Amino acid sequence: MGYKYDFYRSPVPKGSGRQETYHARVVPSGTIEVRELAELIQSASSATVGDVMLVVEQLVEQIIFQLSRGMRVSISGLGVFELTLENRPVTSPKEIRSESIRVRSVVLRPDKDMKRALSKFTAVRSEVKNHSRSVTDAEVEGILRRYFEEHDFLTSKEFRGLCGFTESTASRRLRRLRAEEKLKATGHLRSPLYLKGDKL
Repeated sequence: MGYKYDFYRSPVPKGSGRQETYHARVVPSGTIEVRELAELIQSASSATVGDVMLVVEQLVEQIIFQLSRGMRVSISGLGVFELTLENRPVTSPKEIRSESIRVRSVVLRPDKDMKRALSKFTAVRSEVKNHSRSVTDAEVEGILRRYFEEHDFLTSKEFRGLCGFTESTASRRLRRLRAEEKLKATGHLRSPLYLKGDKL
């Protein structure tokens, strides 16, 4: 048993002169939901699915409550949960009020026993590529110009297929194309249609 991985290009700042490098990243095999975990726990113990679901629900509520009190939450074998914050850049603490401080994220610092247990599994190179092709901005614009010669609008799914992008990369590039007025969005906010922009 093991996890699959592939190599991804590491970002290189423009003009840095640094050599391009690659880093390994896990290729997800899927997502397992809490209900499925509860069923697996039921099959391996005397707890019922309902028991497990109730405990998970209460555990999540307690983690949220304790984090809101400024506590770190340590779960043996899993790790430590803690809040990270964000605010606009300031040169003096007097420049900002507490209302401007926001929760950036909740991080989990894994327990050393968990890391030790996971280190026993082997890594297998994935035969499936689920990351984006390397396509320059100029190439994307060329693809879009050719596409709009025969079509009136574009969906995000079609954009991903045309450029070979993952969903996250496609979303990021679409936002940039809209900001640069190379695409215009219309229709529903969650599933917009994209039209050729004035600057494409």
